[in-house]
Amino acid sequence: MRRREFFTAVGGAITSSTAALAQGPRKVPRIGVLWQGQTAETHPYYRPLRDGFKDVGYAEGSLVFEDRFLDKDHPEKIDLLANELVDLKCDVLIGFTLAPALALRRATSTIPRSEEHTSELQSHSFISYA
Repeated sequence: MRRREFFTAVGGAITSSTAALAQGPRKVPRIGVLWQGQTAETHPYYRPLRDGFKDVGYAEGSLVFEDRFLDKDHPEKIDLLANELVDLKCDVLIGFTLAPALALRRATSTIPRSEEHTSELQSHSFISYA
């Protein structure tokens, strides 16, 4: 049930951030995801994230994912990666684990953000819909 609640919250953030575009041409939502320490092929949430969006009605091609992976050997680049996602003008930002969540929080207060629900993040109250 937690997975469904997470994707519902992210989907709501996408809808609210693109509501202003209802009068104009349809914009393809851009989702920025900051991952820590793994690649797309090895991260345990990579495939479920995409499958979750399909489950709530976003077909392949109806979303643009901007993924940034933080190399565990270069943790100092996390703020650079977070700022790249902000500069791409993503509609929603998602951070998995504490370090990406903090980096996204430092990078912006105006783009809706959501983070993986772990006890580590829940204790910091990081879920934000700016």
